[in-house]
Amino acid sequence: MFRVEILGGVGEYGRNCFYVENAGSAILLDCGVTNNLEKTLPSLNREHMEKLEAVFISHSHIDHTGALYVLDEWGSHAPIIMSEQTADQLGKFHPKTKTLDLKTYRKWSVVNEHIRFRWGFSGHLLGSVWYEIELNGETIFYSGDYVSDSYLHKADLPDFGETDYRLALMDSGHIEKDINNPDTLRQLLDYIDKTKEGPFIIPSSFSGKTADWALYLFQNGKREIFVDNRLHAFFVAYENAGVYLKEGLASLIHTFNQTCLTQKFSFDSNSICFVCEDEEMIERLYEACPNAKLIVTGYSKPPLYEQFNHEGRCIEFFYKTHPDKADLRNLVKQIRANEWIFFHSPYVNELKVFKSEVSNNRPIRMEDRIIPDHINCLFDCSISSKSGY
Repeated sequence: MFRVEILGGVGEYGRNCFYVENAGSAILLDCGVTNNLEKTLPSLNREHMEKLEAVFISHSHIDHTGALYVLDEWGSHAPIIMSEQTADQLGKFHPKTKTLDLKTYRKWSVVNEHIRFRWGFSGHLLGSVWYEIELNGETIFYSGDYVSDSYLHKADLPDFGETDYRLALMDSGHIEKDINNPDTLRQLLDYIDKTKEGPFIIPSSFSGKTADWALYLFQNGKREIFVDNRLHAFFVAYENAGVYLKEGLASLIHTFNQTCLTQKFSFDSNSICFVCEDEEMIERLYEACPNAKLIVTGYSKPPLYEQFNHEGRCIEFFYKTHPDKADLRNLVKQIRANEWIFFHSPYVNELKVFKSEVSNNRPIRMEDRIIPDHINCLFDCSISSKSGY
C-alpha cells in the first residue's frame, strides 16, 4: 500500500518532514524543526524507523535538517542522502551520510533493490536539490525549496516527458505573493542609487538570497559593500561550487571575495553593509548613524525593524526564496501527478483558491481535505497528518 504521513511542513512555514511508504519500504523527505525559539520537532516516532531505508535531504536549512539527530537516537540505519555542499554546511560528519556524486546529475542512482532516484538543482541555496524517487515501482517528485529565478543559483526540473508521478510534493512558500526577482533587484538598485544619504543596513542570513543581493549590488552598483565577518565563510564557499551556479560567475565571485571580504568593516554614508540578523549589532549601527537605512528582504520583522520603520528609515524589497502563485501555476502545468501535497506555507486560504483554479483548468485528481482542523493539503492517496497542531 502506498502511504504518506505529513510529519510537519503543511499549513506551517518550516518543520518540513514527510514519510513515504510503499510495499513495506519507506523513505523520509527532509527532517526539519520549526525555525523559531521552540525548534518544534516533526511528529516522528520509533515505528517510522522500522521500515526506513533512505533519508533524502534537500538542503541544509534547519527547517529541513534540524531533527536529523533524532534518527540517530532511535537507531536508524538508513543512509542520509544530500549534496556535498549541504554536508559541508551542516559541519558535522555523519557516518550514514551519502553525498551526491556530480557525475550522477539527472541520472538514476540505486540505493537498494527497492529505491532509486535522480536529482537536480532547486535554486534555493548553494547545494540545494530536488529529487525524483522511485519506491517499489511508484515514482514521486520532491521539489525541496525551489526558486526559479535566483540571480546566481541554477534551477532546473526533471525531463518529465510522459512520467506520471504517483505523488508530487511541491514547495508553495510564497503562494500569497506575485514577485519577479529580477524586477526586485532592479528596484533595489534604483532606490540605493537615488538615495543620497546612507549607509544601508541589510540584515542577512545563511541563504541564497543573501548571496544574490550581495553579488548583484557588487556587479551593478556604485557603493562600497562591507560584509559582517560572520558571513565570510558563507561567501568563500561559493568559490568552489560552480556547478550549482549559473554560467560565467566564477570571476565575479572571486573578485567580490577579494574586494569585500578583505577590507575592514566600515559604516559610512557610502556603504552597503550586509550584517547577520543580530538585533544587538543592528541597534549599535542604528545608534551610530541617524541617517542609516534598513533594507528588509523578507518576512522577518523584529521590534527593532519597527523602530526604523516608524522613523521612515526602513524599506522592504521582498525577494522570492520559494515559488509564488505564478511559479506554482507553471509547475503544475509541467508536472503530471496523480496526487499533490503543497508544503511550506501557512496561507491556507490561498492554497484553497489555487487548488480550485488548477483543478478547474486541468484534469488532475485532487481532493480538498483539512487535516487536522485548519491545515490545507491537496492529495488523493492514503495520507495522514501528524503535524502536531
